[in-house]
Amino acid sequence: MHKEVISLHGQVKLKEQESEQRRQEAVKISQNVERLKIEFLKQMQAEQEKMRKEIEALKQKHAEEEKSIKDRSETILRAAQKEFETANNAMIERIKDLEYKLVTRESRPEDREKIVQLEKEVAEKEYLCKRIMEEMKYFKRVLGNQRCSETNESTTARSEQEIGVMGNSKREINALFKLIVDVKRKHGVE
Repeated sequence: MHKEVISLHGQVKLKEQESEQRRQEAVKISQNVERLKIEFLKQMQAEQEKMRKEIEALKQKHAEEEKSIKDRSETILRAAQKEFETANNAMIERIKDLEYKLVTRESRPEDREKIVQLEKEVAEKEYLCKRIMEEMKYFKRVLGNQRCSETNESTTARSEQEIGVMGNSKREINALFKLIVDVKRKHGVE
């Protein structure tokens, strides 16, 4: 039995050595895992930092492009506005020039002839109107005098009321019409 105990003892020692070896392997594996964890965390931090820098670079690039576009847009807008103002001012000057030419232009010969003809016609019509008005006054006086001589009653009152006022009787209107026709024939007016 002693042999068995020694044999068992040897086996136990062997198992202890094996166990110690496995324990050391487990410690190495654990250390490797910790080392890998640390490396992984460092790598993740490096990736995050790299990504953060890329995002910052993109933001800055975007801001620069936005500013560049805004500057170009403002430049183009200012140029367009200046061009519009120049064209507008030129158009205003052209309109003023055309208005001046229109106002100060000489009349065409046919327009001048027409103006002279119309002025003559207006003068003739004014003269004719004036003459007819004078004749009307004359006829009213003549008619008034005829009435006065026909009726002797209340001559003064009637003549004061009737001078320059035409009556409504048919006989008076016909007499006035006859007088006007006679005067027109006499003066050669149709």
